[in-house]
Amino acid sequence: MYQVIREQDEIGQDSNSLDRIQKEKDYINYLTNHIANVKKAYNILFLPLLNQNIVCDDAPFSAEDFKYAIIAIKDDVEHHDESKWTEAEFEPYRMHWNPTDEEKLRDQAYQDEVEEAYNNAWIHHYKNNDHHPKHWYDFENNVARDMSLGAIIHMLCDWESFNINSGRSTVKWWINCSEEERKFISPKTVTILEYILFRILHPDEYKEYEPSKSDSIAIDVANK
Repeated sequence: MYQVIREQDEIGQDSNSLDRIQKEKDYINYLTNHIANVKKAYNILFLPLLNQNIVCDDAPFSAEDFKYAIIAIKDDVEHHDESKWTEAEFEPYRMHWNPTDEEKLRDQAYQDEVEEAYNNAWIHHYKNNDHHPKHWYDFENNVARDMSLGAIIHMLCDWESFNINSGRSTVKWWINCSEEERKFISPKTVTILEYILFRILHPDEYKEYEPSKSDSIAIDVANK
């Protein structure tokens, strides 16, 4: 794990240094809670499905493949987002999301450097974590490749982690607010994740929406 918390006497006692320590702690707390919530989503939403028969004949995958994928990604979920602790990602992410007051006041050239470092860290992250759609995207040919079933389940755990303690809806987010993610997700992947999200995880909630709305979104993705 990237050792980001330093002794105060190593970096000084001035207010800027103390602010940086606090911002590092804030980001560490956020990241720790996020990872815990991904594991919570996996344990609450997916592990119980191993003992249930919830995959119908019209599913885009078999019940055996679904259960195998849930088991297969357990280790991946246990080590979710570990690359964010590395030097390649931690400080660029921290400076982007939790800048110090002094960092916020620096000139535009500095802000541009921060954004470039963050963008490079994000590229490093999705290249090393297959639960992100961009991991599977063929940028050279501008083609969204199909995600594996395990990666889709892990991705859903990631999405659910932001809502599992808040009462917010992943179904509503996917239908109404996922335009950026959809650019990098293949039609087949959309079909699979929507079956899991709408038919397995949240069927009652999905009934509140007209199926035609989701279908039209899926068609839009297929045509991009």
